[in-house]
Amino acid sequence: MEPDLQSEDYYANLGVEKAASEAQIKAAYRKLAIKYHPDKNLLNREEAERNFKIVGEAYNILSDPTTRHTYDECGKEGLQDVSPPMTKEMLLALFEEFFRFGNPMDDEAPNVGKGILRATGGIVYAPVKGVYYGGRSVIGGVVMGTAAIFVGLSGMAASFGMGVVEMSQAGVNAAKKNKRRKLSDRQGSYHSTSSIYGMPEPAPSPETNGEELEVHVPTFLGGLKKATVGAIAIPVASFLNCGALMLGGTVYGSGYIIGGLAGAFTNVSSGFKEVKLANQRRIMMRRSSMPSSMPSRQPSNHEPTAARRATMEESRSNVAMN
Repeated sequence: MEPDLQSEDYYANLGVEKAASEAQIKAAYRKLAIKYHPDKNLLNREEAERNFKIVGEAYNILSDPTTRHTYDECGKEGLQDVSPPMTKEMLLALFEEFFRFGNPMDDEAPNVGKGILRATGGIVYAPVKGVYYGGRSVIGGVVMGTAAIFVGLSGMAASFGMGVVEMSQAGVNAAKKNKRRKLSDRQGSYHSTSSIYGMPEPAPSPETNGEELEVHVPTFLGGLKKATVGAIAIPVASFLNCGALMLGGTVYGSGYIIGGLAGAFTNVSSGFKEVKLANQRRIMMRRSSMPSSMPSRQPSNHEPTAARRATMEESRSNVAMN
């Protein structure tokens, strides 16, 4: 069954029957993934990426028993509420793709040169790539942690400054309020004197119809709270964020480095495997090219036939009797 990438059926995309086993589905996927890999189709990369995506989506659904059962029962409509799972094979394929040196092995045509190149080059390429990306992760964590400290210090300065300003405003307002209270006391004594001597009282202030503007009144305790939070809480939070970012970068970096070492082992084992398969295939081809049966050996003149041996034995027995 030939694969049909224009079909809406996942089985047709991989070119397998609906009753195909997991091994058959995996083998069909690997063959098509190698065939339509974008790196092997540089002249027609866009179409190769589209086909590679179709093949990967089909394998992602059919390789998992749960999603395959849902697809068999309800079709693609039943998969709308089911997120495609990340299988172990897909994670391993992503890992090998990231750290692999050279082209992947073609199971249909293993090559000795490609295997040796992957083993010899991959033992250096994968660790170097792991160290490179690990270093980037560590540096990124340090940079982001330092930025968090600067942001925290800036917030500390802003909050502390706002607290100091509010405390100073509260002090100024308290002084003004004290001054107004003294002034009102003087006006009260003036009103009492003017009422005695018949002097007119000042007109009352216009009413605000119950609408009062909400104005933030600075207080000394509010300013002290802002200054305390700015001086203690914000720096502590920024240092905690810095430590978390640096620790995360270090963990990611260590993961890349360990992955690079594992990738080197994978490259070496994959290269040796391809060399072994290529040699086995070459031996099998040699054996198949040899004739099926060797020609029968003809007796030479120096080798006595059965009749001659019987005649010789008879003559010997006659001589012995005489």
